[in-house]
Amino acid sequence: MESRMPNLGTWSIRDASQGQRGRVFSRPLGVTELCFFWAGEFSGTADTIQQAELQATSAEVFSATNVRRAWISLKQTFPLLGSRAERGIGTKDVLFVVEEARLSEVATKEIHHRAVTSANDVSSIIDELIQGPRQLASDLPARLYILNRKDSSDRFHILLHVAHLITDGLANATVLRVFLDYLTSPPFKQAPNLESRLGMAMATESLHPSLALSVPRQRWRRAIAWVLTGIKMQKTQAGNITKQIIANCRLHKVTFGNALLVCGQVALSRVLHRQYALGNLSRDEWMRRRKEPYHVGGPLNIRPFLDANWFKNGGASELALNIGIFMYSLPFLPLAGADTGPMDISDGAPSFANLLSLGRFIHRTNILQRQAEAFLKHPLFLDFVSLYIAPNLQHNKDVFEKWSEGPCVSDIGGVGAEKQPDGSLVFAHGGSSMGNMDLLLPCRYPLAPNHPWSSQPKDHTEPPLAKSDSFSASGIVHLVSSDLRLRCRPGEIYLGASTSNGKLHLKFFWDGNVFNDEIVKEWLAEVKSAILWYLADDVAFKPIPVLPVYPRPSHTWAARPIFIILFVLSAIISLTYHIYLS
Repeated sequence: MESRMPNLGTWSIRDASQGQRGRVFSRPLGVTELCFFWAGEFSGTADTIQQAELQATSAEVFSATNVRRAWISLKQTFPLLGSRAERGIGTKDVLFVVEEARLSEVATKEIHHRAVTSANDVSSIIDELIQGPRQLASDLPARLYILNRKDSSDRFHILLHVAHLITDGLANATVLRVFLDYLTSPPFKQAPNLESRLGMAMATESLHPSLALSVPRQRWRRAIAWVLTGIKMQKTQAGNITKQIIANCRLHKVTFGNALLVCGQVALSRVLHRQYALGNLSRDEWMRRRKEPYHVGGPLNIRPFLDANWFKNGGASELALNIGIFMYSLPFLPLAGADTGPMDISDGAPSFANLLSLGRFIHRTNILQRQAEAFLKHPLFLDFVSLYIAPNLQHNKDVFEKWSEGPCVSDIGGVGAEKQPDGSLVFAHGGSSMGNMDLLLPCRYPLAPNHPWSSQPKDHTEPPLAKSDSFSASGIVHLVSSDLRLRCRPGEIYLGASTSNGKLHLKFFWDGNVFNDEIVKEWLAEVKSAILWYLADDVAFKPIPVLPVYPRPSHTWAARPIFIILFVLSAIISLTYHIYLS
């Protein structure tokens, strides 16, 4: 038996059982959380590591006692850090379980202190965590590593190792910021209200504004989104340099995130030209790749689109998995032709100028920008997001169950062009740009008392902490750098970017069991070169020729009565089918 409390949302408080210490809360995982739960069960794929290099005026800040105190405060602020994922017996449900007593103590393996000789050792440890046996578990969703440098007594590194089912990129930055503030600030006199904190740790699906609609209207929305999604899938089957790149993006009224995806496509074209010239690509494969559209997808922050009250009360800075998936498409690969001027193939591939002029580069970036705007402004945006997640959930679960059966074939070889169905949907890569991380991660801690993110002004109403250590770690900590790493899911290749401290940081992750390391590294080098050529070179400040605009047939609903009829009929059939299944 479980009883519900009004401010817990989908959380329930369990009845007391023998041996239970304090209250125990639980709720089912949402679809997105469940998707990443199964990904994590498959050898820790998608687990994240938020790394930070810090300079401290006092080593006492990172003492075991102070770190323990700050970690407990962090868990009480973000209860999912101390949760466990519990698979229901005889059911398909997976539950988050939060034990109140566990939040006021440090569990075994949660905190690990280690001395390292240099920054290179830190990189080795991160690689070991990503490539070695999984260090997290269903009952250990987060671990904290404190690394002190022997070569520099005032330098420390923090590794926040967190399972993806409770976090995303923005949430990782939030957790790091809050932890550093707790680490350098006096302790709370009283702990945060647990019910209030759990009420903010909600599944994305339970925060959809459409839940305020009647059940029939919700079904209509899902049915319409299902039809439109099917139609879409059928159709698509150094600091000064950074400033110049951002300035060029603003000059051309494009976002760097969209420009990065076009850079990825041009870079791939150069790699394929080179591979074909070397004889490493068959003619059939080359001809297929020449006409293949370029599909990309990746994570998207959907917090601003969720429940308005939740967002207003701090949802933007909550530890939770609140992402959706975007899917955008570009035309076929840019190819060198006779009309692009004298061919320059000095490095084995056509030059960027021969492949795609600056004008065409901006044009393709605008194609993505229009798709993004249409996607985000669509009234069924969140319904589309839910439908995109569902296939990933089943895929991740199937992969885990297959892997659990025993050893798999290590190498099945490549799939030739003749074995790939013509017109099938193939994603080039995933990725996303997180923007300016300085807006989320201040450089100096503790935060000023009047800072909106400071931990000091909060007024807590709960009883004192079960075990409170005296605060003696007075000191200032400067955030030198931070980075996010993750363990790729099977078959994943990820191209990401962010800026911090006035510098652009590119992030590349790929599944080494699927992709050839040398070819991937060649592509990544070409991506960097494309960014510099299109966005950091003086050529970007030259006038762009106006591209011809061809008249397009009207796509308004009124101009397509037959489409309206077909759409309504499809929606009715789909809705009837869903009602029949339910």
